[in-house]
Amino acid sequence: MKPKSHKDFIKETADKLNIKDSVVEDCVEFFYAAVRKSLANMQHTNVHVQNLGTFKVKKTELDKLYRKYKVHLNILETPETFVQMKIKKEVEEKFEKVKNLYNIINAETIRKNQVKRSKQTFNAERNLEKPETDCGGN
Repeated sequence: MKPKSHKDFIKETADKLNIKDSVVEDCVEFFYAAVRKSLANMQHTNVHVQNLGTFKVKKTELDKLYRKYKVHLNILETPETFVQMKIKKEVEEKFEKVKNLYNIINAETIRKNQVKRSKQTFNAERNLEKPETDCGGN
Protein backbone atom coordinates (compact mmCIF):
# COMPACT_ATOMS: atom_id res chain seq x y z
CA MET A 1 0.00 0.00 0.00
CA LYS A 2 1.45 3.31 -1.08
CA PRO A 3 0.62 6.26 1.21
CA LYS A 4 -1.05 9.22 -0.43
CA SER A 5 0.58 12.61 -0.46
CA HIS A 6 -1.49 15.75 -0.13
CA LYS A 7 -1.29 16.27 -3.91
CA ASP A 8 -3.02 12.93 -4.52
CA PHE A 9 -6.24 13.88 -2.79
CA ILE A 10 -6.52 17.51 -3.98
CA LYS A 11 -8.31 16.61 -7.23
CA GLU A 12 -10.52 14.04 -5.50
CA THR A 13 -11.53 16.54 -2.80
CA ALA A 14 -12.14 19.33 -5.32
CA ASP A 15 -14.41 17.08 -7.39
CA LYS A 16 -16.31 15.92 -4.32
CA LEU A 17 -16.90 19.51 -3.12
CA ASN A 18 -17.46 20.98 -6.61
CA ILE A 19 -14.78 23.65 -6.22
CA LYS A 20 -11.61 24.46 -8.13
CA ASP A 21 -8.45 22.43 -7.58
CA SER A 22 -6.54 25.62 -6.85
CA VAL A 23 -8.78 26.48 -3.88
CA VAL A 24 -8.27 23.06 -2.30
CA GLU A 25 -4.54 23.23 -3.03
CA ASP A 26 -4.31 26.65 -1.35
CA CYS A 27 -6.12 25.33 1.75
CA VAL A 28 -3.85 22.29 1.97
CA GLU A 29 -0.70 24.39 1.48
CA PHE A 30 -1.89 26.83 4.16
CA PHE A 31 -2.52 23.97 6.58
CA TYR A 32 0.88 22.36 6.02
CA ALA A 33 2.60 25.75 6.26
CA ALA A 34 1.00 26.22 9.69
CA VAL A 35 2.17 22.76 10.78
CA ARG A 36 5.73 23.44 9.56
CA LYS A 37 5.74 26.82 11.33
CA SER A 38 4.57 25.22 14.56
CA LEU A 39 7.34 22.63 14.33
CA ALA A 40 9.99 25.23 13.43
CA ASN A 41 9.06 27.60 16.30
CA MET A 42 10.22 24.98 18.82
CA GLN A 43 7.81 26.14 21.51
CA HIS A 44 6.31 22.74 22.32
CA THR A 45 7.72 19.24 22.60
CA ASN A 46 4.74 17.75 20.74
CA VAL A 47 2.69 18.97 17.80
CA HIS A 48 -0.56 17.04 17.29
CA VAL A 49 -2.22 17.06 13.88
CA GLN A 50 -5.74 15.65 13.76
CA ASN A 51 -5.99 12.42 11.72
CA LEU A 52 -2.27 12.52 10.98
CA GLY A 53 -0.57 11.93 14.31
CA THR A 54 1.74 13.56 16.83
CA PHE A 55 5.16 14.90 15.98
CA LYS A 56 7.53 14.73 18.94
CA VAL A 57 10.88 16.42 19.44
CA LYS A 58 13.66 13.87 19.76
CA LYS A 59 16.11 14.67 22.54
CA THR A 60 19.02 13.29 20.50
CA GLU A 61 18.22 15.65 17.62
CA LEU A 62 17.94 18.50 20.09
CA ASP A 63 21.39 17.61 21.46
CA LYS A 64 22.82 17.74 17.94
CA LEU A 65 21.27 21.18 17.34
CA TYR A 66 22.56 22.41 20.69
CA ARG A 67 26.13 21.37 19.86
CA LYS A 68 25.86 22.75 16.31
CA TYR A 69 24.69 26.19 17.44
CA LYS A 70 27.24 26.26 20.27
CA VAL A 71 30.10 25.64 17.79
CA HIS A 72 28.62 28.19 15.39
CA LEU A 73 28.46 30.81 18.14
CA ASN A 74 32.07 30.12 19.13
CA ILE A 75 33.13 30.68 15.53
CA LEU A 76 31.16 33.94 15.40
CA GLU A 77 32.41 35.10 18.80
CA THR A 78 33.55 38.50 17.52
CA PRO A 79 31.74 39.38 14.29
CA GLU A 80 33.71 41.61 11.94
CA THR A 81 30.96 42.66 9.52
CA PHE A 82 27.28 43.52 9.75
CA VAL A 83 26.42 40.33 7.89
CA GLN A 84 28.26 38.28 10.52
CA MET A 85 26.47 40.22 13.26
CA LYS A 86 23.12 39.40 11.65
CA ILE A 87 24.04 35.72 11.33
CA LYS A 88 25.21 35.65 14.95
CA LYS A 89 21.95 37.19 16.14
CA GLU A 90 19.90 34.62 14.19
CA VAL A 91 21.99 31.75 15.56
CA GLU A 92 21.64 33.14 19.10
CA GLU A 93 17.84 33.23 18.71
CA LYS A 94 17.79 29.63 17.46
CA PHE A 95 20.14 28.60 20.27
CA GLU A 96 17.80 30.16 22.85
CA LYS A 97 14.83 28.28 21.37
CA VAL A 98 16.76 25.02 21.60
CA LYS A 99 17.77 25.75 25.22
CA ASN A 100 14.17 26.60 26.17
CA LEU A 101 12.85 23.44 24.53
CA TYR A 102 15.57 21.42 26.25
CA ASN A 103 14.47 22.90 29.61
CA ILE A 104 10.83 22.02 28.84
CA ILE A 105 11.81 18.43 28.04
CA ASN A 106 13.89 18.15 31.23
CA ALA A 107 11.07 19.59 33.36
CA GLU A 108 8.62 17.14 31.78
CA THR A 109 11.01 14.24 32.46
CA ILE A 110 11.34 15.29 36.11
CA ARG A 111 7.54 15.59 36.42
CA LYS A 112 7.03 12.11 34.91
CA ASN A 113 9.61 10.62 37.27
CA GLN A 114 7.91 12.23 40.28
CA VAL A 115 4.53 10.83 39.22
CA LYS A 116 6.12 7.42 38.71
CA ARG A 117 7.76 7.56 42.15
CA SER A 118 4.53 8.64 43.85
CA LYS A 119 2.66 5.75 42.20
CA GLN A 120 5.35 3.31 43.34
CA THR A 121 5.22 4.70 46.88
CA PHE A 122 1.42 4.50 46.93
CA ASN A 123 1.47 0.90 45.67
CA ALA A 124 4.18 -0.04 48.19
CA GLU A 125 2.16 1.44 51.08
CA ARG A 126 -1.01 -0.26 49.89
CA ASN A 127 0.80 -3.61 49.69
CA LEU A 128 2.06 -3.20 53.27
CA GLU A 129 -1.50 -2.84 54.54
CA LYS A 130 -2.59 -6.24 53.20
CA PRO A 131 -2.12 -9.12 55.60
CA GLU A 132 0.10 -11.81 54.22
CA THR A 133 -0.81 -15.47 54.47
CA ASP A 134 1.38 -17.76 56.50
CA CYS A 135 2.84 -20.41 54.23
CA GLY A 136 3.88 -22.53 57.21
CA GLY A 137 0.32 -23.54 58.00
CA ASN A 138 0.09 -21.65 61.33
